[in-house]
Amino acid sequence: MVKRLQKVRLFDAATFFTIITSDLESLSVCTDRLTLGYASERFKNRILKKYCPTGTRNPEADRSAVDKFLAVNANQLPVTLSGELLGEARDFIYTVLERGTKVFGEAVGADLVPQQSLDFLTVFSRWKIGSGASNGAEGPHFCEKMTGKLSTSNNASRYLGVLAHVSPTVFTRTTNEARTLVEVSKVRGSKGSTVPKTPEISRFIASEPVVNMCDQLAAANFIIDSLSLFGYHIDLQQDRNKRLAELGSIRGDGIGLRFCTLDLESASDRITPALVKLLFPPEWYHFLMDIRSESCSVPGVGEVELSMIGTMGNGFTFALMTFILTSLVYALQRVYQDSKRNAIDWTKVGVYGDDIIVDTTLALPLVSALTSCGLVVNHNKSYDTGYFRESCGGDYFNGYDVTPVYIKSLVSRAERIIALNQLLGWCRKHKVWLTAIDYLLGSLDKRDLNLVPMYEDDYAGVKSPLYRPTYVATRKFMEPTIYNGDIPLACALGGYVSTKPCVSLRSEIIDDYEVVTEIEDSGFSKELYFTKRDAKVKYFRTEVPSVTTWAGADHLKGPWEWESYLAAMVSC
Repeated sequence: MVKRLQKVRLFDAATFFTIITSDLESLSVCTDRLTLGYASERFKNRILKKYCPTGTRNPEADRSAVDKFLAVNANQLPVTLSGELLGEARDFIYTVLERGTKVFGEAVGADLVPQQSLDFLTVFSRWKIGSGASNGAEGPHFCEKMTGKLSTSNNASRYLGVLAHVSPTVFTRTTNEARTLVEVSKVRGSKGSTVPKTPEISRFIASEPVVNMCDQLAAANFIIDSLSLFGYHIDLQQDRNKRLAELGSIRGDGIGLRFCTLDLESASDRITPALVKLLFPPEWYHFLMDIRSESCSVPGVGEVELSMIGTMGNGFTFALMTFILTSLVYALQRVYQDSKRNAIDWTKVGVYGDDIIVDTTLALPLVSALTSCGLVVNHNKSYDTGYFRESCGGDYFNGYDVTPVYIKSLVSRAERIIALNQLLGWCRKHKVWLTAIDYLLGSLDKRDLNLVPMYEDDYAGVKSPLYRPTYVATRKFMEPTIYNGDIPLACALGGYVSTKPCVSLRSEIIDDYEVVTEIEDSGFSKELYFTKRDAKVKYFRTEVPSVTTWAGADHLKGPWEWESYLAAMVSC
């Protein structure tokens, strides 16, 4: 048997960007398709915006990120929110917390009193451990965080008993046939670092102690779950925001649908304890102050006392920011539009972190309200007139998606496959072909490059709607069982613990199409699940339709023809 050898082109990033820039320049002058020209021009102008090859750092960008963080921390703006807006926003927050405590407290058997806004058993039944690094832990892996002494700030450690009551297998250890609280190591607060955002800009983040993060994520999950009782669903909100931005871009001159998109500057660093104290029940204010980090270790500076409620990296920062901004939007609707009490029409409002969408008539009052809360509107990324809107990573022009592709790195094979799939997605959306795709394909060894379904991750292979599996595959976690042993033993057995039920994915062929069904048990248990890892499903090469032309992508007549061309390029 003779093996066929394939010549693989040596990849050069500069050549690739030259080719794709030329492609986009030719498309940007397209006169018969205005939106394609706009999308191509925007893509060309932003193609290198987030390109930070793996392993490269910009020391000047890192220093600027630290300086900006320190400047915001030292110069917080005053909180002057008052009057009817303050009353409505505070009423909404109280109502959401009280209803969440009542509904979820009854589910865990908590002993409640009327109008109670905080119950620790209810909140801590939603604890989680973050996936990133933690200050005081040996590493980011679950085992490295949870099998030794747990790092904690002094105030957060007082809630360790509640965590142990909810999940004794995690927060207690067996000693001489008796269970005791897990040992802790005290740290002052969080540990700061910088991560690249663009070649010229880095972002300052902070790693929280282990126990603090468990506490913070418990509070965050309770807030998000409570908001869901009022129609807010965090898993759907990004898509909702994008849809509202798309609608707002249609006849954006104010004649048609009138939605404005607002973005905030350093929003997570500008939520101050003073604002939280003004809006939240006293018990929640003291709780959040206990589980936050009071100080942060800043590289090159040392310990810095924090004037913000939580840094980027704090487990509750995003949920708290979303909650506060939602309460302000609710208050504005009550005052200016006489909306229903304790109700929000989510078909006209979008809040996801610091991405806000409201009716344009509320734009100026909202900017004023945000300013009175000590927040700063980023006017360069906020839009209330014209035909362009952006929100949650989606860019829209007159009702069309013109979101560019942000290529972050092209160093490894996996990164080039990710870039390839991103470019293919852009081409499918605009019904064009970029010759840069041919260049990328030529740099990849096709002997280990397969077509994969469209729902797969970008790094899994070349995603194609022509993928036709010839088998029925079921990917399913083993049935979870209640685990009562210690965490070190669970980790040694090669499993993991989770307070989340298992998820099953079933793949089957129906009328020549692959249908994937996700089945999730929505029940909740205070006990821990111990589940062995499932085996990965392998993808096999499948037959692809015959190629209709070999003349090259420039001569392909329609999208399905170049899908066939692509499939043949991968499989040949």
